[in-house]
Amino acid sequence: MYQGGQNLYGLNACYDSVQVMEQILQKVMLDLIQNDPAVMAAILAGIGTSGIPGVTTGLPAAAGTVGQIISGQVLNQAFAATGATLVTPLTIPPGDWNIGAVLSIGAGAPTDITGAAATLSAPIPPGMTVGGTGGITVAVSGLPAGVNFILPSNTAPVSCSAQVAPQFSVTRGGTAAGVFSLYAWGRRVR
Repeated sequence: MYQGGQNLYGLNACYDSVQVMEQILQKVMLDLIQNDPAVMAAILAGIGTSGIPGVTTGLPAAAGTVGQIISGQVLNQAFAATGATLVTPLTIPPGDWNIGAVLSIGAGAPTDITGAAATLSAPIPPGMTVGGTGGITVAVSGLPAGVNFILPSNTAPVSCSAQVAPQFSVTRGGTAAGVFSLYAWGRRVR
């Protein structure tokens, strides 16, 4: 018989013992987790301090944690006489965010406004990248003139390596002067 055979047999026996020990430990841990509230509390406390930062209490998330909400608005902004109106409704801290916007044109606005659009304006600020479809856009046309428009945008993933204040470009269908409000928001995802 070849000499290495004894060593191989010893390694197999050792491996088998390790597997049996793992099974025993799994059963003990499962029993402790299911039946000892102190063990479960300790595990949750460990996850809370070293795992995914977030909020599980239903309260607003603190700055810098997953779930943090930021928002800003520009109210009753006059449309530019021609072309786009540039506005900066919010400042985005460093991190990964889902960003969206809502454009509102109030009833009684000039009667020839039949559509509007708000887009994240180029160039994007340094330190900011936009994923997904590459922009935050809301657009509509063919609406009855002079009515209340409330237009939600898509939500785009945004990553910021530094604090940024991106501009939105707002345009409208029609030629008369008028006003709009733009509400922008974000939710921290990382």
